[in-house]
Amino acid sequence: KGKAVDVALHRGELQGVLGVATKEAEAIVRHRAAHGAFRTFDDLKKVPGVDPRRIEQEKASIVFSGP
Repeated sequence: KGKAVDVALHRGELQGVLGVATKEAEAIVRHRAAHGAFRTFDDLKKVPGVDPRRIEQEKASIVFSGP
């Protein structure tokens, strides 16, 4: 895999590094703005419009940061 991806990144970075579609990246950013930082993979899987299988596939590359 590549480098670790911080889910606190902005839309363009999420698209480029995680390879998510524009709509998925926008959904992650909107959900984070409305509900706060992601703390677990389960939090990330709750984002409407994001395929939980992608989260599982990229699990080794995802890191969580923020308040």
